[in-house]
Amino acid sequence: METLKKGYLILLLVLILALGYAVFYFYDLDDYLPSISGIVSLGWVVQAVEAGGYIGLIVLMTMESASLPVPSEVILPLEGYLVYQGRTDFWLAFVASLAGSIIGSAVDYALGLKLGKSVTKLPLINERSLKTATDWFQRRGPIVVLLARFVIGLRALISIPAGMFAMSKKKFLAYTLAGSAIWNASLIYAGLTLGSRWEIVSAWVNKYLIPISIVVIAAIILYVGVKLFKRRSHAFHQNPISATGQP
Repeated sequence: METLKKGYLILLLVLILALGYAVFYFYDLDDYLPSISGIVSLGWVVQAVEAGGYIGLIVLMTMESASLPVPSEVILPLEGYLVYQGRTDFWLAFVASLAGSIIGSAVDYALGLKLGKSVTKLPLINERSLKTATDWFQRRGPIVVLLARFVIGLRALISIPAGMFAMSKKKFLAYTLAGSAIWNASLIYAGLTLGSRWEIVSAWVNKYLIPISIVVIAAIILYVGVKLFKRRSHAFHQNPISATGQP
């Protein structure tokens, strides 16, 4: 039984890696990636971060996490650059960004909880992307709220189906906090490390976000696969006859 489970897991991992390899090497990823400058004015974001201080950072990250077209891939590395210059403090910037992420995610959660499917009538809500996020949540469960923080197109929207399906508020907060903390700290630190070359971070994230997303998706699939194997193994040990389907 253990050998069979290990074989399935290895096969699953190989298939996932093969898919990631194919997408990364055989497709022009730039054709599928949204341009940051096409979403909002890059100059406006830079000015808002530099002039707004910690309050401005909270506002911008709230907008980003509430599904508004404001890219954290620009905001956070730039904030890291300001830390590099000594104009802001790393930990205060991190806490401010995290506060914005939580507030914005809570807004989307509340919208999903109160409006349900009617939330698609709101402006700036992409119905197709929301459907994808909803399908993910239904199939994979609450863990997607954490992992989706690293996936293009799902980072903010995943909070809406979490509200629609009345996910536990404590679990939602915990997963959102964990995912946002990793994402925010990583981008701020990258901007701090690169200093005046902070733009490299946003350019790199914008270019390689799909491969990163593939890795995260692979992690989700692997997580679900392990859970299913554990469940079936438990059922087999409890009742070998019903688990195998043989009389």
